[in-house]
Amino acid sequence: MRQPLDHSQVELQFVSLRSKTAALLACDHDLAGPAVAFKTTETLRATANRCADLAETAQATAPTFALSHLVAAQSAMTLGQLDLGRTHLERSRTYARFEGWLAQKRFVLSLRNNLPTATSDVQTLLSTQFGTEFLARHYLANPALRDTIGTAALDMNGHIQQRLLNLLTKYRAGA
Repeated sequence: MRQPLDHSQVELQFVSLRSKTAALLACDHDLAGPAVAFKTTETLRATANRCADLAETAQATAPTFALSHLVAAQSAMTLGQLDLGRTHLERSRTYARFEGWLAQKRFVLSLRNNLPTATSDVQTLLSTQFGTEFLARHYLANPALRDTIGTAALDMNGHIQQRLLNLLTKYRAGA
């Protein structure tokens, strides 16, 4: 079990929002990037502990910084602390509901941990072309997601629904 962070012992002190963001994005890459499959369990746990500390340090000065809560969720889930991970995942949604790139990362994190995907993240993704393309591919590849994506789309404007249908037709045709 991870011990609470003593902020007086943290080596890294963030100077700016840019430095917080850079450190947290590096953690996101280390915990969710393509190289994760090649890391040993020991390395991944050490990375998760360090990233949890960085996220907690960022939250000490910016408690509503959604990226820090996403990294905290990734770290907790990597360490097997699913309840804590869910709490931080929900906070990330609360603080950045309409940020598509975070919604996509939360969606993938939910899938990787067999958690239900949030309707708010699906709707945020559906509101953009890139997000709709991403969801259309998941819709076709994972039948378990069809109800979630379809229900979220039904609550949105007709042009968003049409975009999803057009992409599904296109991808089914092999384009």
